[in-house]
Amino acid sequence: MSDSHTNFDGRAFTACAACGSLTLAAAFVGAVRSAAQLNAGRWANWNRGQLETALNLSEELRRDACEERDELRVENARLQAAMRRVTMRRVAA
Repeated sequence: MSDSHTNFDGRAFTACAACGSLTLAAAFVGAVRSAAQLNAGRWANWNRGQLETALNLSEELRRDACEERDELRVENARLQAAMRRVTMRRVAA
């Protein structure tokens, strides 16, 4: 039904909006499927030994990062304590 002043057809607009959203949804689903197939294909040529080596390397890198983070936290706490001491000395002076 169109509005007599603007000649706007709400039903046609709704139908076009629904079709457009379905088209975008289909494109998104297609892209996700394509990405999943591409990702699966990347792992297809790896053997068990290569996968285990990659996993072990990943775990070692994660462990190193955690240890470095812990060391940085300790260093940060030490520096903050030193900053508090300097601040207290300035206040006392």
